[in-house]
Amino acid sequence: MGDMAVPGIKAYIRNTFNKACEQYGFDKEQILNDSLSLTPVSFFTKIKNGISPYENSDIIENNNDNVDSQCWSEEQGYQCCKECNIVLVEENGNKWGVENGKWCGIQENVCKNQTDFCQSNSEYDCCETCNQYYNDYTGRYGYEKGNWCILKNSC
Repeated sequence: MGDMAVPGIKAYIRNTFNKACEQYGFDKEQILNDSLSLTPVSFFTKIKNGISPYENSDIIENNNDNVDSQCWSEEQGYQCCKECNIVLVEENGNKWGVENGKWCGIQENVCKNQTDFCQSNSEYDCCETCNQYYNDYTGRYGYEKGNWCILKNSC
């Protein structure tokens, strides 16, 4: 086909790609070769391998000078949770939570004795039962005595 115009979305994508390469000085051949050879790596796989999941990240990687550190997630550039948070993700035996909108590592040795811990806040009390009706990134919720409540970690 050569330089022959291709109608429709394909032409739009090709033209937009060519214009972007010209405007920003990208090497078209390198981009096309990389797109065929690179395989995507998940966010958490990068974290596990000690790679920042963000380009030009402000995250400072731990240089392991502090060998007494008991926080496994600091080695990956993330603080440990200050509280025994709801586990949002578990990967290779490590548990991840969120505090103040940032990922943090949940320390099993700190939280194992707090199985009845409830991350209550000013809006919701802790549930007495383990009947879950809703969950999201802020926690798992039950409904008791006409009010929403937060489930304990042991539930």
